[in-house]
Amino acid sequence: MLALSEPNWSTAQALEACVSRIQNLNLKQRLESIEPHLTVSEAEFRLFAANKTLNSLIPHTNIAGFVSSDEMVATYDQRMARSTSAGRAIYDQIMLRAPDGRCPLCAHRVVSSLDHTVGKAEFPSLALTPINLVPACIDCNKIKGAFHPSSSTNHLFNPYFDDVSQFRWLFVEVLETAPAGFRFYADCDAIPGPLKPIVSWHFEKLNLAQLYSAQAANQLSVCRQFIEMTLAADGSEAVASEMSRLANSAAAHDINCWQRAFYEACASSDWFTLGGFLAR
Repeated sequence: MLALSEPNWSTAQALEACVSRIQNLNLKQRLESIEPHLTVSEAEFRLFAANKTLNSLIPHTNIAGFVSSDEMVATYDQRMARSTSAGRAIYDQIMLRAPDGRCPLCAHRVVSSLDHTVGKAEFPSLALTPINLVPACIDCNKIKGAFHPSSSTNHLFNPYFDDVSQFRWLFVEVLETAPAGFRFYADCDAIPGPLKPIVSWHFEKLNLAQLYSAQAANQLSVCRQFIEMTLAADGSEAVASEMSRLANSAAAHDINCWQRAFYEACASSDWFTLGGFLAR
């Protein structure tokens, strides 16, 4: 879960860009007329997102009786998300906020599109709102779908308003199986206040344990020969030392990256460092 700086664009600026090439005068005028309503919705969204109360947002089907939900969805799809659209520059700038192109929701896969924190069909007044648009990978976007929190305890992590980068919460247990397995879990005791249930819910909802476990198993396959050679040449203590060194290097990049948890767990497992990982 990676925190991002907010986009530099306002909803009013996004709307202006999206309507700039509309030739249907009636549609253009109706879209321009709802700018004050969109600005109010943006401020409301910001307040609720900052207070972890997005569940208080009320779904709606039109904006001030002038623009329908379908029209706002089409405006986003055709005039912001489309590669040749007038609003595409804003779309691309938001995509570039993802660090190293990584999805901030899973902190692993490559971003491929923008995800609406609250769905554009259910909340059309926020369809163009930049702070409602988060760069995401296709998997996280698909799993999340049109999910909307029903209470203050089941919010997903919001990269613009939530930051847990200073708190250690991701850990893993080495499973003494053949082949070796890894069970990732979220221990949120160190996380303060309302962020604690958010991290826990997000971790479960987006199936991050499954994602990280698969990546850890693959990483073991990649470095298996090196670990085996280290064990044969210098013993289990050398294996533990190498795994600790790799864990420290990963932690310097991100204290909650799955690699840090994986290497750290391997280093502290006597079963692993004595060669348990060799069983197939």
